[in-house]
Amino acid sequence: MTDPGRLDPRADDYFNRLPDWQQELCLRDHVNLFLYDPIAPDPHGIVTRGQENKTGRQIMFFEGDPIPVGPLTELLREIVANNRAGGWRKLTGA
Repeated sequence: MTDPGRLDPRADDYFNRLPDWQQELCLRDHVNLFLYDPIAPDPHGIVTRGQENKTGRQIMFFEGDPIPVGPLTELLREIVANNRAGGWRKLTGA
């Protein structure tokens, strides 16, 4: 199995040595970004799953979709700030 979208022969070599089941995972049409912080605000609504979860949420990025760089950066900065302050569990007393 070969991914025609690859441009670097080193990546092709690595990819082609993977077992078929791992190659299938690499060829999915989306990536999930897991956010282990349920308290960072999402005013732009970019979180796609787990909005009411108690420990984490996720954002799904599908192939070809634009990445909301500004809102994503803002959300990640909030998570970093929460981590530097001791983590969301400490901040919420959980």
